[in-house]
Amino acid sequence: MNHQSLNESLDAAAQPAPEMLARVVRHEVGNLLQKLYATVAILQARLPADWEMEHRTLAGLKDRARACKDWLEVVHDLVCPVEITVEPVDLAALVAERVVAVQERFRQTVMQTEATTPSWVRADPAQIRRAFDLVLTNAGVSRATRIVCRATISSSEDEVEWSVSAVGPGRPAELEGAGMPAAGSHYLTGARFGLALARRLVQLQGGRFTATEQPDGGFSASVVLPAEAARVPP
Repeated sequence: MNHQSLNESLDAAAQPAPEMLARVVRHEVGNLLQKLYATVAILQARLPADWEMEHRTLAGLKDRARACKDWLEVVHDLVCPVEITVEPVDLAALVAERVVAVQERFRQTVMQTEATTPSWVRADPAQIRRAFDLVLTNAGVSRATRIVCRATISSSEDEVEWSVSAVGPGRPAELEGAGMPAAGSHYLTGARFGLALARRLVQLQGGRFTATEQPDGGFSASVVLPAEAARVPP
């Protein structure tokens, strides 16, 4: 490659630098993480069952690797275009599903939903599910002991709101380090990126997003989406 063509190639590579960088990092680090998963699986299978400390260490390494992969995806989608395809979605049913799924990661925190009536919206099922998971994860790493989710139809019946509140006096300090992420740690930093992506995903679907931290360590968020007119209860 001659001097001129190399410079032209570098100029071309620099044009979409943030997007290209995000894609390259996700690909390269993602490959590394895949090898890490495979190595951990091999070691877990070969270690004697009574080597408890080693098994815990490997399990923790695998969890951290999975979290790293999740945030790689978050950063990628904050920078790169996201494809959105909207269709009718029952927000209440989706909320209930995601609360059950995320609860598995935060067993010391009580998560509940108060949405029982079908609440249909126009949304991309995969991307709104992802936004909910990101919001619930942020609530989970707060110091609240209880997280309450609600889905309500506006009085004008043209919007549906999903709200989440992380409430309570805060988790006792002794729970930190016992499978619970510590407030103020890298978990919170990652969760903030997650909230930024959640807001972007909601806005791309014609919705509104707000989030507020409470003085006692709690957290609240609101997602408002256009209602599916044909599905709104009379």
